[in-house]
Amino acid sequence: MRSRVGFKYLAMLFCLVAALSVPLFGQSGRGTITGTVTDSTGGVMPGVEIVATDMDTGVETRGVTTDVGMFRLPYVTPGRYKVSAILSGFKTAVRENVQVLITSTVTLDFQLEVGDLSEQVTVSTTAPLLEKSTSEIGTAATELEVHTWPIMVDDGTRQLQNFIFTSMPGTQGGTWSGSINGGQSFAHEILIDGISIGRMDLNGGSNNEFTPTVDAVGEFKLQTGATSSQYGNSQTGLTNFSMKSGTNDYHGTAFWFVQNEALNAMSWGDNAAGSTKKPRSRLNNFGATFGGPIIKDRTHFFFSYEGNRVSDYVIGNPRGDSLPVKPFKGGDFSLLLDPNFTKDNRSGTVIGKDALGRDVLFGQIYDPASAYQLADGTWIRNPFPNNMIPAGRMSAVSQNVLRYDLPEPAVFQLALNNPRVGASAPQGTIDNYSFKMDHVLNDSHKMSGTYVFNDRSRLRYGASQYYYLPEPKIPGSPLAGDKTQATPGWIGRFSEDWTVSPTKLNHFALGYNRFFNKNVSNSYFDGRDWAKDLGLQGVAGATFPELRFDGFDNALSGRYRRMGHQGTSNEPNGSVVVADDFTLIHGSHSFRIGGEHRRYYLNGRSVNTPGMYLFHNENTALPGSYYKGDPSDPTTPKANGSTATGFAYASFFLGEVRTTGNGITLLTPGIRSRTTALYFQDDWKV
Repeated sequence: MRSRVGFKYLAMLFCLVAALSVPLFGQSGRGTITGTVTDSTGGVMPGVEIVATDMDTGVETRGVTTDVGMFRLPYVTPGRYKVSAILSGFKTAVRENVQVLITSTVTLDFQLEVGDLSEQVTVSTTAPLLEKSTSEIGTAATELEVHTWPIMVDDGTRQLQNFIFTSMPGTQGGTWSGSINGGQSFAHEILIDGISIGRMDLNGGSNNEFTPTVDAVGEFKLQTGATSSQYGNSQTGLTNFSMKSGTNDYHGTAFWFVQNEALNAMSWGDNAAGSTKKPRSRLNNFGATFGGPIIKDRTHFFFSYEGNRVSDYVIGNPRGDSLPVKPFKGGDFSLLLDPNFTKDNRSGTVIGKDALGRDVLFGQIYDPASAYQLADGTWIRNPFPNNMIPAGRMSAVSQNVLRYDLPEPAVFQLALNNPRVGASAPQGTIDNYSFKMDHVLNDSHKMSGTYVFNDRSRLRYGASQYYYLPEPKIPGSPLAGDKTQATPGWIGRFSEDWTVSPTKLNHFALGYNRFFNKNVSNSYFDGRDWAKDLGLQGVAGATFPELRFDGFDNALSGRYRRMGHQGTSNEPNGSVVVADDFTLIHGSHSFRIGGEHRRYYLNGRSVNTPGMYLFHNENTALPGSYYKGDPSDPTTPKANGSTATGFAYASFFLGEVRTTGNGITLLTPGIRSRTTALYFQDDWKV
C-alpha cells in the first residue's frame, strides 16, 4: 500500500516539474460549481449527492460531497442551473436560477435541515454570484449582453474580436492592433469552446478568417491577471467564446439589414466629381438561427447562418487618382510644357543650359537612344522636339499593353484627374455556417461537437483603382490591378465528459482549425499566356505583369498608380489540438492533471509570373546636370537634370525600364511545428 501511495505522489511531482518547465495551455470552456454542505449545527456532511440540472435542456451533472463536506462539479456547460443537495433523512436543499458563466467558478454552500427527503427548501436567485473560490481576474459577457451590445462591422462582417477590444476593460485597439493590459499585439489567446484557434503565423491567433457567426455565440469571458495552470499560452489575457447550444424548446430568429444607393442622397464626393448618377453602394446582411431538441433532455442542436453581400463604389476622393490623357498614349507629351495642363507655372520655361549650351525646358522629354558622351566625360541626350515622340518609336510591349481598356480621366489635367473609390475592398461575399450538437450518452458520458465554415471572397484593389465610374466593370481590365482574395475557414470541435465516479471526472477535447489565404490576380483567371500575349521574352505568363511608375516630382510624374497585378499565392494555415483534463476530488483537495498537444502547419504556394517593371522619369530626362547660367563659366551653379525633366509615362511609351524584378518559385515551403505541455494543479480549500 505504501509503494502505491508513493508512486502516486511521485507521478504528481513529475507532472508539477513538467508543468513548470514548459508553456502551459488551456483546454476547457466550461464552468465549475463548488461549495460545502453542513447540517444545522455547522457540522460537515459527507456523502451528500449534488445534482445540477440545466434548466433549458434538462441535462444533469452529478457529484457527491467528500468526507469534509466539500463538492466540486468541474465541467459544467455554461447556462442556468437548478442545483440540489440530496441526502436521505434531510430535506432537499435547492438553489434555482444559478447562472454558470464560461470559465467561471460558482460557490454554493448548503445547510441541510432534518426532514423528509421529499420536502424541499428552495432559494431562487438571478443575481450573479461572487466568485470567492478563485483568485482569477476576468470579465464575462452573458448571452443577453452579447446579443444586445452594439458591435462594429469589420472586414465585411460582424467580428467577434470587436467584442474584446470595444467592450472589455483594460483593452484597446482592434483586430490587428489590439492590446490587453498594455501588452503587445497578439499576446492574448482566443479559445472557442475551450480550444485555441492557434495559428502558425500569429502567436495568439486572430479569428477573422474563421470567425463563427455572432448569433451562434452564447457568451464569452476575457480572463486577465492570474489564471489557473491550464491556461499558460497567453501572455496578457485570454478570451474564451462559448458556442450556443439547443434547448428543450424549438426556437429561431431571422434578420436582414439592407443598404442601397437608391435610399441615399448624392454624396459630397459624387457631387465634387461631377457624377450624374449615384455610384453603387449596396449592403445586404442577412441570417437566421434555429435550435431545439432531437431527444428531449438528451440530444440538442443549434444552427446559425449569416450572409453578407457588399458592393460599395462610393467615391472617396473626387480627385484622388491619375490617369494618362489620350495624347500621351500616342506619344504626344507637348502638354507637359503647358502650365494650364500641369498646373505648374514652371512648365515650358527655360530653367538653364545643357553642356552644349542648349536651352533646358522644365518638363522637357529627352531621347534615351540619342545619348552620347562629350570629350570631358559628360553624358548628353537630345530632346524630342516639342516633346513629340514619333509613333514608330513606341515599344511593341507598350502597344500591346494599351490594347486593353484604360479609361479616360474625368478631368483634362496632368495629375489627380480621376475620382478614387473609397473602399479598398469594394465587393465581397460572405457565407458563414455554424452548427453545434450536444448528446448525453448515459449518466457517465456526455459529448459535444461544433462545426463552423466561413466562406469569404472579396475583390481588392491593392495599390491601383483604375475603374470605370460610375458603373465599373467587375472585374476591370487587366490594367485595373485588382485581385480576388478568398479566405475559406473551418473550425471543428469535439469534447467528451466522462464521470468515472462522483469524485473522478475527465474532460477530453479535440480541436481543428484551418483556413486558406488565396490572393489571385484577376488576370490569372483568363488562363492565357500573358507574357506571350504582350511580347515579353523569357518570363512566365500566368498573370498580367505589374507596371509601376515613379518620378522626381509628384506633379510631373502624374502620380500614376500601378497597372496590373502579378501576385498569385495561397497559404493554407491551421492547427490540430488534442487535450485532456482529469479531476480528482479528495477531502478538501481538488487535483487537476492534464496535458495538451498542438500541431501547427503553414504552407506557401505561388505561381511564376511575368514580374514587375518600374518606369522612371530619369530614363527620359537630361542625364547628369544642367547649368543655371553660362556653361563655359566654371562658377555657374548646376542642378540635377532629373529634377526638372523626363516623364515616367514617356519612358513606358518607349519601353525604357528602370528596374525589374521577378520572384521565381523554386519550391513550395511547408512549415510544421509541434508543442506538448503538461500541468498539475491542486485547489485546496482550507
